[in-house]
Amino acid sequence: MDFEYDHKINSIPTLTKDGSFYSLKVVTSAQDKEVYWPKTPTEFTHLAKFAGRTVTIGAWVYVSSATATSVKPFIYDSVTGQTLGSAFVPATTWTWVELTAIIDADSTSTYFGFDIATSGTTVYFSQPMLVFGSSIGEGNT
Repeated sequence: MDFEYDHKINSIPTLTKDGSFYSLKVVTSAQDKEVYWPKTPTEFTHLAKFAGRTVTIGAWVYVSSATATSVKPFIYDSVTGQTLGSAFVPATTWTWVELTAIIDADSTSTYFGFDIATSGTTVYFSQPMLVFGSSIGEGNT
């Protein structure tokens, strides 16, 4: 994984979403590559923050390949299992992807991320967000 820095000089096509200077670059070598947070999903203070709460994960996603790619947000807790969103990201277009779920209060492991289901693809993530509540801003789907 790489971080990209781009401050849009001379209207050069960009690998960061408008309003951002950075994006996360993921090059897949196998299907079902996941990018997730946190590294330690079983830590007590982390679990306490999310137990019983409604959370939403979202990000702008850009696929640099010639074909569309499946990039799905997911939310995992050890009781409910994985809640997987649905997102088919068109090629060379920034697309907003978002997913909402309720974290079970008895979860002993909780993490959030994105699943890339196509091998040999380069995907960029910009402005990722994890919020308490059922949506991130208005008009996002």
